[in-house]
Amino acid sequence: MGRVERRVSITTPIATIFIAASLLTGCSGGDGTSEATVSSTVATDSSTAPRRNVDGRLRIGVWLPTSGTAATLGTPLMTAIDLARREINEAGGVNGALVEVVARDEGSDPATAFQSLRELLDQEQVDVVVGPASSRVALSALETLAEARVMTCSPTSTALDLSARRDGGYFVRTIGSEAFEAAALTEAMIVTGSKNFAVLYPEDDYGLAYATEMQRAFRRRREDVELVPYDTTLPQFNGPVTAALDAGVQVVAVVGTGTVGARVLAALAANDAPPSEISTFVTSGLRVDNLSALIDPRRPTASAGIKGVSPTARPVDAMFEADFIESSPGGRMAYAAYAYDCVNLLALAAQAAGSDDAEKVQAEITSVSAGGSTCRRFGPCAELLADGRSINLNGASGDLDLQDDGDVGVADYDVFEYDEQGQDVSTGTITIRLDSA
Repeated sequence: MGRVERRVSITTPIATIFIAASLLTGCSGGDGTSEATVSSTVATDSSTAPRRNVDGRLRIGVWLPTSGTAATLGTPLMTAIDLARREINEAGGVNGALVEVVARDEGSDPATAFQSLRELLDQEQVDVVVGPASSRVALSALETLAEARVMTCSPTSTALDLSARRDGGYFVRTIGSEAFEAAALTEAMIVTGSKNFAVLYPEDDYGLAYATEMQRAFRRRREDVELVPYDTTLPQFNGPVTAALDAGVQVVAVVGTGTVGARVLAALAANDAPPSEISTFVTSGLRVDNLSALIDPRRPTASAGIKGVSPTARPVDAMFEADFIESSPGGRMAYAAYAYDCVNLLALAAQAAGSDDAEKVQAEITSVSAGGSTCRRFGPCAELLADGRSINLNGASGDLDLQDDGDVGVADYDVFEYDEQGQDVSTGTITIRLDSA
């Protein structure tokens, strides 16, 4: 992790409600579930055959939630995918053939999600896949995707464990990993100008990995940080909170999600360390519209002053934003740009490869995202390829610069703060980049 850019260019605060945050953050065990537990939930089938549906027409399988609580996240992603499909086909399709899209519901149950994946692979014979939304589901499917040799792009899976190369190079994502978020959170804490930092993190795989990344980020800035674990099964968290406060902490971060994370925040307030006294930061898993009620249902202002970072949900491309609003008037746009970028990334890799063969698409996936002439949409990018030029897809979500491990090399993060009404208000942006060296 290298260069950090901080841009505070938002002149009008934008209140944003983040939905299904647990799908994005803590998905490698943020609720106490380890990766090993998840992987055993959805077993892979070693008899999976490689895709051989190479017929010149790119067939995209969409594997996103359209039912259950996660449907609120899946709906804008589906809208963005359809927008990308229409634009690609209006530009003449991929390699002169119209793109086909078939969808199956990821849902909210791992077993159901896996059945949907098998239908996309075995029945629909898709060439590439956009999805899943959940890191937990993605982790359990890596081996299946690798065995099937189907190029897969997730728009919202952020788990650190997905960076490990167990997918044979067939899995990429357009959203930054939790390692990037940890670096952004560290930067947000340091720029307060205070000293004596502490991080309260859940004592599980997710929490330890996240806290370790924060420790590395602090060391790069030559700052010390106190790491304090907490047992998510405890009835109350006075012990770890007291341990953090006894270290003379001035700025504290709570790594966590949902009710458990909120109870840690409640323990801070109960120990005379509310946000008004101690600068308090949270991870994206605690950017939820009911945080005040989770902390203390008797105090509507319980979350006031709490700050944090989360992946930027709003697109950086104004044209995409306008087209999305036209396609879905009044609809949520959260994270839609990342799905749009997945479709264009896969389509442009197929265009560069001159084939819908997933193995050839894989060979081009990183090259179309960095190092060439900048373009944002399929049409202009395809024209550059036709002229024999290399391209650099700067998508609706921002620059991508895919690395060899399938992760983006740059990612933007919202800096937010809860106001007196319990609304999370964006106050700026932090950009995290990998060093080029």
